[in-house]
Amino acid sequence: MGVLCSMTTDDATRSEVARSGGAVCLIKLCQEVTHEGVLQAVSTSLQNLVTDRETRQQVVESGGLEPLIRLCDRCTSDQVLLGAAGALCHFCGDDETRPRVAAAAGPKPLVELCRTSTDEDVLQGSTGALWHLVKDPALHASVV
Repeated sequence: MGVLCSMTTDDATRSEVARSGGAVCLIKLCQEVTHEGVLQAVSTSLQNLVTDRETRQQVVESGGLEPLIRLCDRCTSDQVLLGAAGALCHFCGDDETRPRVAAAAGPKPLVELCRTSTDEDVLQGSTGALWHLVKDPALHASVV
């Protein structure tokens, strides 16, 4: 898993992983695996992959928002939360995928992370996602 995570940090290899459907495979792992180390690599890899709009669309179409939201809701590892919240921040920063996060009940666990997390990086991802949601007048009410 570490190799895949490393591959998603490089522009050239990240594109290859995304083009080959890597994000969809990672979402499947996110749904089936409980090992914290694997979930950390999966969430970090997804955070890196969804910087690309096309990959975000693939993840949304494959039902991938809900598993990321579940990680934010149920996981206690800061490293897993960092990747999951960071990935959701990328989705919320996109005009096309932002409403899908709100519709999938994404704001609730993000608000809870803001209330309970003491990790600065987790807070940055969760507050960033919420900021994108709040600045959209159509979605403002989904957060407050």
